[in-house]
Amino acid sequence: MPGTDDLLFAFWGRSFQAAQLSAETRTWRAITPPSKTIVVSTYATSGHLLTHKESIELFKRLGVKMTPEAKSPVVTMPFDGFTQQAFIQKIIDEYKAAGVHPRHVFPQSFDRNDILYWIQHEPAFGKQAVYLDDANVDEDTAPMTEDDDAETASSEQTQ
Repeated sequence: MPGTDDLLFAFWGRSFQAAQLSAETRTWRAITPPSKTIVVSTYATSGHLLTHKESIELFKRLGVKMTPEAKSPVVTMPFDGFTQQAFIQKIIDEYKAAGVHPRHVFPQSFDRNDILYWIQHEPAFGKQAVYLDDANVDEDTAPMTEDDDAETASSEQTQ
């Protein structure tokens, strides 16, 4: 899936991919029976880390819905001239280039700005965008205020 791994891969290349893959593949093999899925038998046992484009093609063959998550960068953005908006647009562009219908894609992010960007610039994909919330206990969950409601309404009117 696209995210900080893609940025790190772009910066560090195959050495990052190989180091990350080594530990993850061993763990995945240990906990998943090889006959469980085509993904495990084809990719995990070969140790091949999929690019975002490759994962889209695999998911299309499997006939499943897709839930890409725009990860928060661990590098300062813009990174080599690549902005967060360019990054999240690239996610959608890869689905479009692969001919994936927007109703099969549920882009997600913990960053509200990513969601609002998709709604405004890619409405066919944005209407299914999922805002992720990392609150896991009641005290982490702040109630919405009237200001939040007004800001949401204002954002919706500009679309």
